[in-house]
Amino acid sequence: MVCKILGFEKRYNEFVRPLLVSRCLIVPKDKDLSHHSTVFLHRQTFQIANHNPRYFSAFDIMAHESGMTDDEWNMFLDYLVKKSLCYWELKIINIKNSNIDVLSWYNWPQDDTEVDFCKGECDSSYDAESYSLAFIIWRGDEIIYSKIFKNVSCKSVTEAEFYAAFALLSKAKGLGLQKLLLCSDCVIICDVLSSEHCI
Repeated sequence: MVCKILGFEKRYNEFVRPLLVSRCLIVPKDKDLSHHSTVFLHRQTFQIANHNPRYFSAFDIMAHESGMTDDEWNMFLDYLVKKSLCYWELKIINIKNSNIDVLSWYNWPQDDTEVDFCKGECDSSYDAESYSLAFIIWRGDEIIYSKIFKNVSCKSVTEAEFYAAFALLSKAKGLGLQKLLLCSDCVIICDVLSSEHCI
């Protein structure tokens, strides 16, 4: 297994990467997910595909490729193009230094706008017979506003998460915030707000 993994980098550079580049499935290796050009690409992909891009590392790709037949590999490449319509983040792994990048998307835009972005976080928790909702709004390191609602009657945790998000957005609107980045640990909330999921 060690020998197999050590061979990933060479095979990736010589065989796999050219196939990915020719299909426009690769982000330039000198750009990370927080770079403004990648943020722009992320937004454009969403507008075209109506869903957020999905990102792979080079290690992910090679781990799959090493166990595939030629036909399976070709189907996999076709799947990336046809199903996703998006860029895939691929970084060459420095296996010798055991430096494997953990990929994540923070969705924190970097553009040339003069309007400050605020960050809003919301969550809910269940206690005995009712839910507690909470949200907090940040601008940089400063807390602009925070609120906790206790004993809220909800039918499910998802409904509670929606109430928390609604309370956050209502307050942000009341404060006159022009741009707000809402953060939630509820996937359904994020998908609904980004139009990936319809109610």
